[in-house]
Amino acid sequence: MTIAFGSCEAPSTIASLERLPRLEAAADYRSAILDAFDQYLERHDQQKVRLIGFSLGAMPTLHIAAARAHNVSSIDLIAPGAPLQLGRFLDNMAGRPVFEAASAGKFRLGLLAGLQSLGLRLAPNTVALQLFKSAPEIEKSMMAEPIRSEAFTNGMRYAIREHAAGYRRELNAYVRDWSEILPKVQSPVRIWQGSADNWAPPDMAKALASAIAGPVQIEWLEGLSHYGTLAHALPRIVKGQ
Repeated sequence: MTIAFGSCEAPSTIASLERLPRLEAAADYRSAILDAFDQYLERHDQQKVRLIGFSLGAMPTLHIAAARAHNVSSIDLIAPGAPLQLGRFLDNMAGRPVFEAASAGKFRLGLLAGLQSLGLRLAPNTVALQLFKSAPEIEKSMMAEPIRSEAFTNGMRYAIREHAAGYRRELNAYVRDWSEILPKVQSPVRIWQGSADNWAPPDMAKALASAIAGPVQIEWLEGLSHYGTLAHALPRIVKGQ
């Protein structure tokens, strides 16, 4: 069985472990993720699973891999967000304003999340266009497809409007230094990385690969950015390529 984190386009063959609703009430980020995973295994009578993490979904994926190695067969990370403390990434990241707001404290992050929520309610297409303003043309064309743009905006509404507290809590957890878990990841890891990604820059994938203890393979995808990498990698992962 395969469990995915952070993919808004996961096919029915992949189970999505919802974490944002649980984070809204949990006292500790790591404990909430591990409890959700343990309960999933018990509910489905599973002993070993494959994990997929997209973007910020790399963080809960790696937390599980570090703490529950005996339950993880392999890991695919798609355009993964690595700990910011592994390098000087922030200046080149399209999500810099969000991460800086999370680092600045609850008030600034809450204000930004409120503005995002308002934008999604009043002009969702404008929000999407602004987010993809600096993306490569191939990705802009892909996200112009109604089915993909709708999936993207629905994913943003789910996080920012429906589970705002969980969304903020995950951002707060991400900007803190969680790199100490990486030497504990022993399962085989495959990283799918677009060469033109300005959300999770290529140098971030390299730093992540160097910090993980287990075997790591990077699949470089020339010319693709963040969501283009997801659209390319996920079908291949499902087919077992």
